[in-house]
Amino acid sequence: MLKGFTKINITAEEPDINMYHFDGSFTIKSHNETVNQVDLNLINFVPRGCVVCNCKMYAVVVYTGVDTKIILN
Repeated sequence: MLKGFTKINITAEEPDINMYHFDGSFTIKSHNETVNQVDLNLINFVPRGCVVCNCKMYAVVVYTGVDTKIILN
């Protein structure tokens, strides 16, 4: 799916205890210098422990360990 892309950059806010706020961005830069950026917010955020069914998706883990929002809450 991402064949031909050279750089993927994910920017996310620092971990905090607010479960209802998330800001970040997902940027893909291709070989021909075309840049696609998608802003990420709470709609794109799936907390640890959730189950996602009957859909096709790509996922990236942003927070791990003691920095997960569910543990900070």
